[in-house]
Amino acid sequence: MFHTRVPGFGNTTNLNRKRLRRRLTSPVVGRRSRPSLEVLETRQLLSTYAVTNTGDNLGIDPQPGAGTGTLRQAIVDADASSSPADIVFNIPAMAPNDLPVPGFDPVTQDWTITLNSPLPAITDTVSIDGYTEANGGGVPYLYPANPDPVYIHSIPNTIDAKDGNNAEERVIIDGSQIPPGPTPTIGFELDASHSLLRGLIISGFSVGVSVSAFDTSLNPVVGDLIQGNTIGDYFTFPVDTDTGTALQSPDNVEFVRAGNAQQGVVLNSSNTTVGGSNPQENNIICGNGAQGILVQPGASGNQILGNQIGMAGPSINGLYVQDGNGAEGVLIESTGSLSDPQGIVYASSNYVGSATGGNVISGNGGAGVQLVGVGAIRNLIQGNYIGVAPRGGYLFGTGDPGNGSDGVLIEDGSQNEIGGSSAALGNTIDSNHGAGIYITGLATDNVAANNMIGVTADGSQVLGNWAEGVAVYSPSNTIGPGNVISQNLLGIGIYGPDGSTPGTASDILVVDNLIGTDGTGEQGFGNATEGVLIDNSSDNTIQGNASGSQVISGSQVGVELNGAQSTG
Repeated sequence: MFHTRVPGFGNTTNLNRKRLRRRLTSPVVGRRSRPSLEVLETRQLLSTYAVTNTGDNLGIDPQPGAGTGTLRQAIVDADASSSPADIVFNIPAMAPNDLPVPGFDPVTQDWTITLNSPLPAITDTVSIDGYTEANGGGVPYLYPANPDPVYIHSIPNTIDAKDGNNAEERVIIDGSQIPPGPTPTIGFELDASHSLLRGLIISGFSVGVSVSAFDTSLNPVVGDLIQGNTIGDYFTFPVDTDTGTALQSPDNVEFVRAGNAQQGVVLNSSNTTVGGSNPQENNIICGNGAQGILVQPGASGNQILGNQIGMAGPSINGLYVQDGNGAEGVLIESTGSLSDPQGIVYASSNYVGSATGGNVISGNGGAGVQLVGVGAIRNLIQGNYIGVAPRGGYLFGTGDPGNGSDGVLIEDGSQNEIGGSSAALGNTIDSNHGAGIYITGLATDNVAANNMIGVTADGSQVLGNWAEGVAVYSPSNTIGPGNVISQNLLGIGIYGPDGSTPGTASDILVVDNLIGTDGTGEQGFGNATEGVLIDNSSDNTIQGNASGSQVISGSQVGVELNGAQSTG
């Protein structure tokens, strides 16, 4: 059996030792020197704790070292350790009487740890890796009509998040049986830096995973990794109950709706990574009652990469399920006001996607990504599919891929970037039930560039947003270059103070976009009404060059200036 270790950890016993090395020094050739001792650095070596059964100690935290083999015991032991720890899973499938062990389901070939109370918080650096269960040589189980044991394996995902997720996680952490209490139940509470949570299904809690701002010594929590999990609703993989062989597609995959009541993931921390650029690091976060991921005021430098948020799959049979979170896919919040700058609690420099780590954020009840407050600054939203199916195209699974509000909503935040300087950083923003991008309130100096808004990722087909491609109600923002904005109700709406829908927009730059065409600029994909509407807003610039760097075509009206204040 093998498992992934946090980089830099050792792999032996729980020891803190200072290594002493004897070294002879001879600065002069031929001269004999006396031996000297050199003190080298302190090394912290890794402790390993194995989960060997699905019990929960009746929901009571055991004493450290009690040896009960439960997940609760492993966390208690890891917290009590003076060194970083590894928690691995080594639960058998079959008891000595040839019956399934408690918690193992021979039909779906997974293990469920049903909790009776919340797990203790993680207070010391730890790696918890669900993929260690049924990995390596697998775990054997005998089926009635099969003379040979069937070996069960857990399999990390091998597909880019934009194309699917074929992971087969085998360990379910179920919080649905925890009695209601005065505080929300949390599946895993990470109060320690540089920890890893991987390869688990986490469902039935109030919050799936929460990362704290500070550890027990009041040091900032930084550098945690949440990777390769399913948080919320999840896939299982039924087999024939007589032989243990996989059923024929599509019956070889089932979808279980057992999400967390509130958020999937809550980040109060800095520099936490949820997902990653490699397929095995991608999470599925869907079917939770509120936000998929909530980034709280004060959280900065976090990376949300390569996840499926609000949808799951396609799995091993090609099935994907649109299973949105109840509110926003990703919500980044700050608090405070410009009237009291010292009181602003910022949420800054967070990454939602990247050129190689884009998320699929679709089917959620609110906006796909929402930034709230004047302290939501310098965040980057890049390389994502927002409101569209995997592969950036048409729906081919179940449900509606569009988010229930806008694709991206910026409310008061400034200096944020939607897309970027290259096509690889651009987002595909389609089918949302509001605008593709909506900028309002005190939001200034935001840039939207190189996005596909209302067309598929390759720009060849239409998937318009229900309202504007881009709606701007705030001053001094830039739309372009490089956006394709087509087949929406309206291409770009710029709204000043006395328009039909009043805003404060002025000094908006619209530069070098394709508005009302396909991705090549050759085929007409007109917006339903105006290409660009300037509604009682002044000092705006619609800019291209003689070679056609900006094309406005195919809509009922190319550019409409409405109202007396549409001047300058």
